[in-house]
Amino acid sequence: MKTWPLAGRSTGAYCCPENTVFRKEVLSWIGGQPDVRATYTLVRNAILLELAGGGHIVCLDMPATSSHGLVFVPFAPTRKSEPVLIWKQSSAVSPAVQAFLDYLDHPEEE
Repeated sequence: MKTWPLAGRSTGAYCCPENTVFRKEVLSWIGGQPDVRATYTLVRNAILLELAGGGHIVCLDMPATSSHGLVFVPFAPTRKSEPVLIWKQSSAVSPAVQAFLDYLDHPEEE
C-alpha cells in the first residue's frame, strides 16, 4: 500500500475550511498541532492561496474544473463524519424550515 508523504504528520502550513466544527474535526484527523495559516469559505479561493505558496489545502474534494495541476490525496484510512445541523433556536423560521425540522425530529412519520 502506497503511503502519502504527509500522512500522519502535522508538518507544513495548512489552509482549512472556515467552518469551525468541520475544521476542528478534520484537524483532529491530521493529529498533533497543525500550523493553520489561512481559512477559506470556497475551495477555489484556497487553490489560489496554494498556487501562491500558501500550504496544503484541507478539503473533502477538489473541483475538477480548477485543479491547476494540484493533486487531491484522500485521507487514508478513510475518515467519516456524521452530518451536523446547527441553527439559532430563538430565530423565526419559515413554514418550510419548520416542516423540515419536524421531519428531522420524526422521519418515520412521513
